[in-house]
Amino acid sequence: MNYAIILLGGASKRFNDPVNKQFKKVLGIPLYQYCLDTFNNSSVIDKIILVVSSSNVGLVKSQIQSFHKVMDVIQGGITRQKSCFEAIKYLSNYALDEDNIFISDAARPLVSLSMIEQLNNELKEYNAVSVAKRVNDTMVNTINFDEVDSYINRAETASIETPQAFKYKTIKKAHDIANINNVFNATDDTTLVKNIDEKIKLVFIEENNFKITTVADLKMFEAILLSKR
Repeated sequence: MNYAIILLGGASKRFNDPVNKQFKKVLGIPLYQYCLDTFNNSSVIDKIILVVSSSNVGLVKSQIQSFHKVMDVIQGGITRQKSCFEAIKYLSNYALDEDNIFISDAARPLVSLSMIEQLNNELKEYNAVSVAKRVNDTMVNTINFDEVDSYINRAETASIETPQAFKYKTIKKAHDIANINNVFNATDDTTLVKNIDEKIKLVFIEENNFKITTVADLKMFEAILLSKR
């Protein structure tokens, strides 16, 4: 079985709007449903779990009745890592060790069917896979965001994005070990998997897969949709 976990419980602190960004409507559709629609229409995915804040569980349940692959809407934790762990713990009642778990941020609305398919293909050989992009800009380390402290070799640098995919046994072990070691605020799941010395295969994409972080990002996403009409 292939399960997808879609995370939409973030507080959207950088979005600077009273409405959580996942629920902002773009061309009349809540933002999170663009990501959900892709996973729901993927021939790779069997079941989907949505992870939301406690205050929005009822709202989301009322909005997703037409998405037939959604098996449940569950309450997340106070961090992204804890929200993901809640979904992994929930799946312990359903998933087998060799089942595939896809994890995606709802704030990446341009996730594509081809990304999901590429990740699924790589899971035949690897236990952990992530979408990634090559870095084209000059990269620096800056400790206080005031001055350049050092330069990073761009030729050896990539940015990690979601979706990511894992064997259930791998992602569960990674989260269990993180909890034992009191690691609670990882920004993505590959960080935890790397901590258990698991190889992570990167799938490099050219597609636009940016994350909605600001109101300007939301407007850019809307412009992209309008350009395709």
